[in-house]
Amino acid sequence: MTNGNQKFDQKNRNGRWIKFGPRVYMPCVFMAGLAIASATGLTSWIIFGVYGVASLLTFGAYFIDKAAAKAGRWRTPEKSLHMLSLIGGWPGAMVAQQLFRHKSSKASFQVVFWITVVLNSMVLIWTFNYDPETIGKLMKSAIGV
Repeated sequence: MTNGNQKFDQKNRNGRWIKFGPRVYMPCVFMAGLAIASATGLTSWIIFGVYGVASLLTFGAYFIDKAAAKAGRWRTPEKSLHMLSLIGGWPGAMVAQQLFRHKSSKASFQVVFWITVVLNSMVLIWTFNYDPETIGKLMKSAIGV
């Protein structure tokens, strides 16, 4: 006899249901935060656009790589997937890893992936810090002062 969670997980593996989690919610919250920061003038719409385009391209690259893996065809090199994540496509990569169940359990890949997320985030934080007034505006809007 199986419980409900085991049934859900089995249906999830068969592709009938998709189990959402932090790998889907976190990128959505991040992109929403960037949109708010852009709309309020805390950052440029260009930054939001770069992350959006890079995420779509990265999501597509994961989709193509997953299809190639299933068909036994030539695969996208891991370094290409990591480079796309590094330039700002990590939100799309996170969603793709969850939705396609692709590259999400390979430990060596995940270590490098998370390094790209941290490095990219550091560059984004640096861009906010480049203008000292921007951080002040961001903090004021975040706490409602």
